[in-house]
Amino acid sequence: MMDNQDALAMLDYQRDFNKAATNWGRSTRSRFLMELRNNNFAPRMVKDNEQILRLGTGMKAQKVQGDVVRLTFPFARHGIFQEHGVGRGRKKGSGKENPKPWIVPTFDATMPLFADELTKPGIVALGKIIQIKVNGIFEMSI
Repeated sequence: MMDNQDALAMLDYQRDFNKAATNWGRSTRSRFLMELRNNNFAPRMVKDNEQILRLGTGMKAQKVQGDVVRLTFPFARHGIFQEHGVGRGRKKGSGKENPKPWIVPTFDATMPLFADELTKPGIVALGKIIQIKVNGIFEMSI
């Protein structure tokens, strides 16, 4: 049976976990936006589409009973086209792809930081699982 002090400690650990997850999500979103600014989009890409992609890139933290259980990174669908290098006349697997990755490199750079946060003693004691998802590109449970 858990006493009050243990219960309060678990609440602190849960708060730390939620904070670590949302902070990582926000910093990852910022890194996405930096990648978009630095990415050399195809010359045919209309400037408005690039702006829509930047404005549409977000981060949503889904909570169940106050616990973060999923982080989702929505963005305009043509962001996936840039990632895979497909679009007008360039189909995946055709050999004409011109990928400009901006999603996977961002996760590769930021995931170790999140892993470090999740290995802190109190957070490990929670034994939480969180889902991270980018439709069509990336999905993982930690």
